[in-house]
Amino acid sequence: EFWAHPDLGSQETAQTYVNHVARAGSHLPSKMRKTLSHVVLHHGNESAFAEEAGRFFVLYHQNIDTRLRNHDLEETVFHESVHATLDDRWSASKTWQTAQAADNGYITNYARSKPNGEDMAESALFAYAELITPGRLPSNVSTKVRQIMPNRLAFFEKLFGSMQPLHQKMGSARKC
Repeated sequence: EFWAHPDLGSQETAQTYVNHVARAGSHLPSKMRKTLSHVVLHHGNESAFAEEAGRFFVLYHQNIDTRLRNHDLEETVFHESVHATLDDRWSASKTWQTAQAADNGYITNYARSKPNGEDMAESALFAYAELITPGRLPSNVSTKVRQIMPNRLAFFEKLFGSMQPLHQKMGSARKC
């Protein structure tokens, strides 16, 4: 479900943003989509954020425009969806913390700077690309993923494996 703030202007504008984000979200594993309560679309240029207790995330229209220009909206939606759907259950788990501690560092500087808040979302994105869409990452990045986070990669391999079927039809789109 999408909640579009009236400050986006017209219903047509809101629908355009909903369509972009829905398209990006359609690639999420079905269990993550089912767990996600809703997505809020706001007017403005703030950073995206997620609320794990409420199982939703918020995107701002100018940030969406930037992500579309940079071709990374899908990655942003995936990252925020991890916060909204997986963090609450897994980030404080012994299984995750053991995998994280056993690995050779962090996959991004953002994950390194906030290991308790951002590492799961950053690692999940790279793990998903590596495990579910082989060949999507450049070979040097793929090698880096396997060298830096082998234990987290194994964690996500089990987690994503438990989400079978990974993708299934969720229903038809509704109008704004």
